[in-house]
Amino acid sequence: METTEPTALAAVNPPIRGFARGDLAFLLLAVVPPTVPVLAFLIEWLIAWATLGHIPIGGVDNPKSISDLSSVLHLITTLSLLGFLPVSAFSLFACAVKWGVCRKTVIVEALTIAMVLGTFAVLGQFPHDAMGWWMD
Repeated sequence: METTEPTALAAVNPPIRGFARGDLAFLLLAVVPPTVPVLAFLIEWLIAWATLGHIPIGGVDNPKSISDLSSVLHLITTLSLLGFLPVSAFSLFACAVKWGVCRKTVIVEALTIAMVLGTFAVLGQFPHDAMGWWMD
């Protein structure tokens, strides 16, 4: 005889707006990695500005040699810029494998693609040629 009572697993892992708690890891994989490079870049740029006493100038102020803290932040920013694309690609692949073709997959994959494109858009729009300075 069928029962309509919730199972013990459902009580431990209740759904949140259509997503189970275990599915939130995929949402975090879609949102967090693309925001890290933007935050790391912003922090590095602001620290360089505070250290120099003026807005960093591309071709003049080398981000790796401003201070020891700036060197460490430059390494962190570089690693985050290099790492967020593979992590985002993994989240696209993992969602497709876990859920197949369904509404959840489309939502998370669209969010991931939007966040990746948004990362490049935000980094490209920093004022005072900040990306030119950083790539120096």
